[in-house]
Amino acid sequence: MLTSWIRDARHLGIGLAAKLALAALVACGDGGNSGTGPLPPAAVASVTVAPGTASVLAGRQVTLLAVAKDANSRPLERAITWASANAAIATVSATGTVTALAPGEVTITATSEGKVGSALIQVAQVPVAEVRLSADEEVVLEWNGSAQLSAIAMDAEGNTITGRPVTWQSSKPAVVTVAPDGTLQALASGVANVTAIIEGKAATVGVRVNPVPVAKVSIDGHPDGIETGDTFFLSSYVEGANGQPQPRIATWTTDNPAVATVQANQQSLAAVQAVGAGTVTITAAVDGKSASVTFTVTPRPTHDLIYANIANNGAAELFVLGLGGGGAAPVRLNAGNVSREPSPSPDGQRIVFSVSQAHPVTGEPQHDLYIVQRNGMGMRQLTSMAGYEHAPQWSPDGSRILFRAADGVNARPEFWVINPDGSGLKNLSTQVAVAMTDMRTPAWSPDGSQIAFIGAVNGQHKVWLMNADGTNLRQLTKDAGFDSSPTWSPDGSTIAFTRWNVANPALGEDIMIVPLATGTPRRIALAGDQRSPAWSPDGRLIAYAGTVVSGTGTSALYTIRPDGSGVRARTAHVQGSGAFGPAWIIR
Repeated sequence: MLTSWIRDARHLGIGLAAKLALAALVACGDGGNSGTGPLPPAAVASVTVAPGTASVLAGRQVTLLAVAKDANSRPLERAITWASANAAIATVSATGTVTALAPGEVTITATSEGKVGSALIQVAQVPVAEVRLSADEEVVLEWNGSAQLSAIAMDAEGNTITGRPVTWQSSKPAVVTVAPDGTLQALASGVANVTAIIEGKAATVGVRVNPVPVAKVSIDGHPDGIETGDTFFLSSYVEGANGQPQPRIATWTTDNPAVATVQANQQSLAAVQAVGAGTVTITAAVDGKSASVTFTVTPRPTHDLIYANIANNGAAELFVLGLGGGGAAPVRLNAGNVSREPSPSPDGQRIVFSVSQAHPVTGEPQHDLYIVQRNGMGMRQLTSMAGYEHAPQWSPDGSRILFRAADGVNARPEFWVINPDGSGLKNLSTQVAVAMTDMRTPAWSPDGSQIAFIGAVNGQHKVWLMNADGTNLRQLTKDAGFDSSPTWSPDGSTIAFTRWNVANPALGEDIMIVPLATGTPRRIALAGDQRSPAWSPDGRLIAYAGTVVSGTGTSALYTIRPDGSGVRARTAHVQGSGAFGPAWIIR
């Protein structure tokens, strides 16, 4: 019989202590009532559960032991029914195994024959020991790219923990942002760290955003009029595929270092040094995109410029501007403060100029020509005709000075020549028909055999030519416009002059180039006004006095190549004064 009780107790799931107690009871019963049969089973008076309280981590298990007892607290072999008060927190199996599911407290009950025992189970959340990211190495994004990151919480035993909220952070939101779901979005090139935080534990991964691809490179600055020895700056502009400027460093190169070298100076600037004459192309390149600028470097002018600087108060002084390099300031000549229209002798040692003043002795208006040595010594009066003399031009061989004079009696100003010593005064206009009512701004041809000038017939001021003795008068220009100030090319084949555009005054005064062979002028279209052109002795440049805006502003000196390129300012626009009437003088 003991064997059968033990077997039955095993089926009922009774623990070892209860089984031994039952076996002892059976033995005692057999001995005390061997002839009358078994006693009736005792009733269950209570159920005890051990342990009575337990703390379990979610996801883990604990086994409870329930014992049914009679009124004398003796274990009974009875069936036990297990139940959980909240299966969302923990469940219990038929054998008392409790499985913790979620944080909280739950009562587990064991029932036998209506009697209930219980245990209080406290379920704690498994602590996060480590956070792992879906990316172990640096994440590389294109400039407009995105990527998805995920974070996994791990416990101390390396098990995955689910359902824990993740907080995402970017160390540089201007470079890359991270959404609550771990989505990365590139915003700008650079590097940043993205961190996932779960319950105080963190994992970080580096993110690199590649630069915006270069769509276009351009160069700011259009070098013109560059001469050997000049240094100037170019700047690069880099535009990305997003249409925005990019702070990228260009690689600068030159295709002809014998003409110009280039050296990166700052992030976008490059210093260009013109070292020799010729044509050169400077290139700025970034990531396979490039831009280039091509320009011509010419030698320094062989001659300097002499001109009149006239102040707003009427003071007029002569200056020589050196063009040999070095940026030296103009040098004032000792020729008084009433001096204009300088013209140097061929050797550059003497200057003839016009003077307009009240005579220092008589007080009468004086408009005569004077000569002074270049060093400011030996000033003397050259002419003293009635009326006024001006626009002097020293002949190419140095033997004569041509000028314009009006005596106030004859209606028409006329051209005269005089020897530098004051002798040989001669009128060259006696053979000019009276129909020509005005004659102005005469200019010798390079060989001294001809004179170009502006003559007016029927109110039309055009370029005319005549022989050096005043004969063989002929008209060169005939198209519309008010012409003035002719100057010869060194080879004598072409004349440059200024034309005021009567039909379109907004165009101002422009330099025109007219070949003697055709008489058809070509306009050099420049903004502002260009007056008093003077062709350089080597033929490479034309100097002129001009303003930036037509009809207004301070007059300054410029040079330009005969083809219209290479405009270069030679004097500054000084408030209160202006530069006028340039002429070339040997250095």
